Amino acid sequence: LNLGRFKLAAADLGGSKETITEVVNYALERRQFGQPIAAFDVIKGKMADMVIQTYAADAMIYRTIGHIQEEIDTLDKSASDYYLKVGEAMEDYAIEASMAKVFGSEITGKVVDHGLQIFGGYGFMEEYPLARGYRDARIDRIWEGTNEINRQIIVGYMMKKALLEELPIREAIRGIETFLEKDPYRQSDDPLAPEIRAIETGKRLALHVFHEALCAYGQDLKHHQQLTEIIANMFIDLYTAESTLLRVKQLEPKEVIPVCITRAHTAEVAIHLLSLALTGLNGIYKGHLPDAVIDRLRTFQIPLLLPTDIIGLKRQIADYLYTQKKYPF
Repeated sequence: LNLGRFKLAAADLGGSKETITEVVNYALERRQFGQPIAAFDVIKGKMADMVIQTYAADAMIYRTIGHIQEEIDTLDKSASDYYLKVGEAMEDYAIEASMAKVFGSEITGKVVDHGLQIFGGYGFMEEYPLARGYRDARIDRIWEGTNEINRQIIVGYMMKKALLEELPIREAIRGIETFLEKDPYRQSDDPLAPEIRAIETGKRLALHVFHEALCAYGQDLKHHQQLTEIIANMFIDLYTAESTLLRVKQLEPKEVIPVCITRAHTAEVAIHLLSLALTGLNGIYKGHLPDAVIDRLRTFQIPLLLPTDIIGLKRQIADYLYTQKKYPF
């Protein structure tokens, strides 16, 4: 199942890239009101969303397979139990495989939905490519374990690893206060320092919500599935955002459009994290947040509300896509 989930995510990634290529060429050719529909600002926003989310999926999927491959490379291929060991290596990355499956399938759904909207009525006609893509992408959120099940798996594994102390979660939770007070990224001269700071703050925020949920419900948390979905979504957002940032930081020299993608994606993830955290904490406290919890949320909020012109960045990304006339990365 872990391998199947990962492979499905990789297949979804390919589908998203192909869809973008089909849609951008259609939008550049289709004319309304005397100009290509690609020129309309709302279409640029949709095009950029497709590229940003696909780039993020690409980054997380390659990062995940890199971790898995490193684990497999340590195994003895001549051993009689080699393939069993490969399965165990995949098990070590069950959380990441589930994250990739959820994110990959849901992003493909959004990409083909945007694409069909841009195609308009033609999108429903079998003579055009979007009809099949739109229809076929829907199953990906169901098989290899529904996305609801995979979100429960993500939080379930995190609970297990926390209780067995396989991950230093308790130590990380104890370090939240120190991080917020000292904030080592505040004075960094890295051009992506605000994004690094936001992601690192987001990790502490997700751990804070996870900790509050565990304190409130203990092992019974698994039965509070609306809450565990929120926590899983926070973990997925952070994994994709960090993967995107790490990919861009490896580029030398830094390329303009990947940096734009990272900045826009991180800013949107940060806003989403704050929304998820507020919803989750209100659920834990039944809508009566203690003053201490509200004050802590405000502390998290400062580095997560990035001064990023998301709209302007999306215009740049769309304009670059138009020059390439295909998914460009």
